[in-house]
Amino acid sequence: MPIDAPGRYEVRWKIIFKVLGRNCKRCRRRYPAVVYDLHHPKGKKNRNDTPTRIIRFAPEKEFLRHLKTWELLCANCHRLHHATNGWYPTRKKRKRGNCLICKKQIVSDAPRIFTCKGKCRIEYARFLSRTCQRKRRNGEL
Repeated sequence: MPIDAPGRYEVRWKIIFKVLGRNCKRCRRRYPAVVYDLHHPKGKKNRNDTPTRIIRFAPEKEFLRHLKTWELLCANCHRLHHATNGWYPTRKKRKRGNCLICKKQIVSDAPRIFTCKGKCRIEYARFLSRTCQRKRRNGEL
């Protein structure tokens, strides 16, 4: 990873504020600079597309290209947006296999789901708890 040029972060945040303004796009309030988050309304293409990495390390062309796609949100509005819309709105629900307890088909957008909801999750948690207790008694953990 390239080294951050001295002062690049501060200079680029000044550019962000010039282009996107100083108010939150959702609540329209003005806050100190440390309160703001940059939101990707269309989602990120990969893990390296985080605004912090782009601001610190990306070449000028790439930074300006991403700047057009971001929204300036206060931290509160950003958290509320993802709490209501989900963190990965582009992720599709897929078949994840069968529930380990009732054997029903699991359809979810989360990558590691082993049980369906409700009673099966509780039963699976009890099973794991009993398994761990047994292993501790036998000295396996």
